Amino acid sequence: MTNIHKSVWITFILFSVFLFSVNYVFPTQSDDLGAGFGGLDGAISMYMSWNGRFGELLRTAFIGALAPTLFFKIANTLVGVVFLLAWFVILYARLPRSFNDSVVLALSVLCILLFGAFGSIFVWAAGALNYLWAYTLVLLVCIPYRLFWHNYFIYNTTPPPPQILILIPFFIVSFFAGMSNEITGIIVVIIHICLLFYAVFIAKVRLPFWYYAGVILFVLGFLALYLSPGHAKRAALSASQGHFYSLGTLWQMSLYEKLQRINDVLRPRGVTIATFACFALLFFYERYKSKSYKHIAIAIVIIACATGVQFLEVFPHTASVVMFLMVTYYAYSIYKKEHNTTLSRYYLYAFLIFVVLHVFLLLTIQAVFSGRAGLFVVLAGILHYMLLYKAVLFLHPNIERTLQYGVCIFALLYACFVLSAFIDMSVKWNKMTEDIVRQKAQGIEDIVVSSKYFHSFYKRYGDWDSPGTDPKAFPNPLYAGHFGVKSFVVKESK
Repeated sequence: MTNIHKSVWITFILFSVFLFSVNYVFPTQSDDLGAGFGGLDGAISMYMSWNGRFGELLRTAFIGALAPTLFFKIANTLVGVVFLLAWFVILYARLPRSFNDSVVLALSVLCILLFGAFGSIFVWAAGALNYLWAYTLVLLVCIPYRLFWHNYFIYNTTPPPPQILILIPFFIVSFFAGMSNEITGIIVVIIHICLLFYAVFIAKVRLPFWYYAGVILFVLGFLALYLSPGHAKRAALSASQGHFYSLGTLWQMSLYEKLQRINDVLRPRGVTIATFACFALLFFYERYKSKSYKHIAIAIVIIACATGVQFLEVFPHTASVVMFLMVTYYAYSIYKKEHNTTLSRYYLYAFLIFVVLHVFLLLTIQAVFSGRAGLFVVLAGILHYMLLYKAVLFLHPNIERTLQYGVCIFALLYACFVLSAFIDMSVKWNKMTEDIVRQKAQGIEDIVVSSKYFHSFYKRYGDWDSPGTDPKAFPNPLYAGHFGVKSFVVKESK
């Protein structure tokens, strides 16, 4: 512990204070307003009728009812801190200990605040339980595998088997981690299959009992989620609304319809576009300094062709992905030919991350998912920005301290901006509550409020369902019940 740089402690303290602050000022919203203590019966009913995710079962059983309490805000903060720590351990197979590690942590937080559905994942109870808590469980159960393969590849050894007091919780958590989220579940299952294939047929590694048992329990948890009656009913309803496609429906599509569906799934997210732009600009900058104008011209032609396809609207999202892959691979091939091993390695990694990311996106072909379900895309973006950070330091090692402090300061300032947005929304909520009290004092039971109370200047504040103009549409009745009125309607501000 004495070898841990003080900046690491400061980073986690500041992140804890920030996360608790946004949780503390956040007013209960949408689904959380209708949550109660359903107990075991409520969890079973949820599993059978709507959602089999472990986090959703916890929410229905009792945690959802605690969303407005200080207990949940503290618990959610702790889970967020554990998520950040577990994410770092997955990256480096060790605990953070240096100032540079603090920069990586700050960069991770900054990317989540900039590109992730932050409010819906880290603050809103219904979203946090289904995503933040789910990802945290998955990262935690993946740590033993990460350490196992780290020891194998780096030291050519395998770690000793864990103690029984560790194995029992590990096995239990493995099952519930597999049951926590469909996207993370299928991603981890595929990674496990690939590693098992490598271990058994290529490396001939003798895997310990706990390894197989953990994988089996994770897969069983995933199957318990995917095959749950609630999942099937929810999928059927989503299919009727055009938000879900069964395997049979996908099979019956024409070739063009299949390609169109693939194109929709591959739609680039903001973080993906931003990281590609940074890699392209870095390549242009380095080639300009090297006076290799031909390479710049070829890359620009690739980008121009992809842009032209965008205007023609012929599978534009697929064209974007092809552009990402072609430019990063082209840069890799150039640097490899020039024996620039460092930059060639970075661009190869960038290319491979793009490939793996979009393969994982294809796994979501059945569903149309919300922004909060795309946290794995943001995590891939963090990996890209870490590569960019190293590439910039390779090209300009003399600016290391400036860049490190710049990342930390920007992350701190942007976190303050985000906190100010949450405080602003809390103030708006209190003003809306006063408005509702005045209307009730006048005998008005059909409450009408301004839409300004639900609009934040922070784009990532939340993507949950907010009340609208139809008093009977979800979640308006929840707000009406919360405020003890007959109906609740939101009208656009003039």
